[in-house]
Amino acid sequence: MAVEEFIPILIFQVIVALMFIFALIISRILSPRNPDPMKTAPFECGEELIGGEEGRAQFVMQYYPYILMFLIFDVTSMFLFAWAAAFSVFTLEDHLPVIIFILVLSFLLGYALYYSAKKESWK
Repeated sequence: MAVEEFIPILIFQVIVALMFIFALIISRILSPRNPDPMKTAPFECGEELIGGEEGRAQFVMQYYPYILMFLIFDVTSMFLFAWAAAFSVFTLEDHLPVIIFILVLSFLLGYALYYSAKKESWK
């Protein structure tokens, strides 16, 4: 491959970088600047901070397990989609690690759901 083949890509990257910098400069110039204490205060789902403005921000950890499960499902779906796209190319020995991966993931996810349901019943 010759270097000349990459010149259009380089030009495109330079144009995109210039457009990005131009957009940042324009937004800095045109955006209104009128901060007040309510706008600059830390905010978490409408909860008031304990200890006023100087207090530490309180974060609700209630949805943290759901976020982690979504992340696991998202990454897993990417792996499984790539595996399914090349399913017919693989032999039986090639499918074994994916099947083990699915079984381990299912076990861990089932345990996480069981544990979260068990913790909910304590309340």
